[in-house]
Amino acid sequence: MEQLPGSLSKGVVDLLSDNLGDKVKDALYEGFRREFADERKKLYDVVNDMRYKAQSIIWGQWWRATPHWAYTIFAVLLLAAVGFGYGFFYLLNENSKLKNVEWLYRYERLWWEGKQQEDLLRREKPLLSAHDMSRIP
Repeated sequence: MEQLPGSLSKGVVDLLSDNLGDKVKDALYEGFRREFADERKKLYDVVNDMRYKAQSIIWGQWWRATPHWAYTIFAVLLLAAVGFGYGFFYLLNENSKLKNVEWLYRYERLWWEGKQQEDLLRREKPLLSAHDMSRIP
């Protein structure tokens, strides 16, 4: 009976010592594999995206490689340019109409005499000063 614990312990030590290096190696390998599996998948996805974008550029399909936010910025700038262009054209057109009316007014003003000219000057004075718009007749 005395030899049973010694032989049992020796058997356990022999069993563990034979496979101990392989078991430690397998445990470390499994731990590293589980630890870096998520990072490895993310890196794989990034490489696939880069490969897709590079291949799209090589094939001449640059619109696939362009980020979506670049399209948004381009659309906003294009709409702003169109809006400002229309607004400036509209103001230029209005300005041309006002110039035509002004020259017509100046031409007609030359023909007024006497009481009509005094009446015109009386009306022009508040318009030219334009401090108080409520005084304009």
